[in-house]
Amino acid sequence: MKGVTEANIYDVSPEFRIIFFDVHSSDRLKIPPTFKKKLEGVFTSEYLLESRGKTWPVTLKEVHDNLLYLDSGWPEFVKDSALVSGDFLVFSYIGNSKFHVGIWDKKGCRKKFPDAVANPRTKFCNTFQISLRPAYLRYVIIPREVGKLLNKHRKCTLKVANSWWVVNCTGHECDRPRFGAGLIQFYKDNKVKVGDIVTFQLISEHDNVFTVDFSRP
Repeated sequence: MKGVTEANIYDVSPEFRIIFFDVHSSDRLKIPPTFKKKLEGVFTSEYLLESRGKTWPVTLKEVHDNLLYLDSGWPEFVKDSALVSGDFLVFSYIGNSKFHVGIWDKKGCRKKFPDAVANPRTKFCNTFQISLRPAYLRYVIIPREVGKLLNKHRKCTLKVANSWWVVNCTGHECDRPRFGAGLIQFYKDNKVKVGDIVTFQLISEHDNVFTVDFSRP
């Protein structure tokens, strides 16, 4: 797959998403059964995980109940990535037996690593994600790391593919900023349900524009 960068990889590659729990996933990781179909014709037992410019060899193993697991090599990736319960992982298949792995922390921000501290581009968080609950149907609190990047406009724009929705954005000084009026219509138009994972990425600080992505656990 040519011309794929980290900036657009999540738009063009087959992917699956998981919330990491060390009790269940430290030794091996179950691949969602629905993703197995996407590997038809390219299935092999040896893969590479790519993250932060590094790669880890792993084995993809099929067990008796017809489930796939990342097996040998996965514990090393867990250790090197300092994964903890609650981390959110996105696996994007980019071809040539390789997955790109994006990692977010419990707050929904890109996870920071010691070897990336020197890079000023990693010193801010422009992405957060929520697991949609009934309380979030009318408002969503924006993490402070993201909120401090916003312009002081009272509106934010949510972008999904080529469609746009404008929602109120309140509380920029003493209060934490939040999305407000307009969210219900946004969820309705995109058929978002309680329990879905919603990821917001700020792509324009000047105009308060977020791209939004949805997935179901």
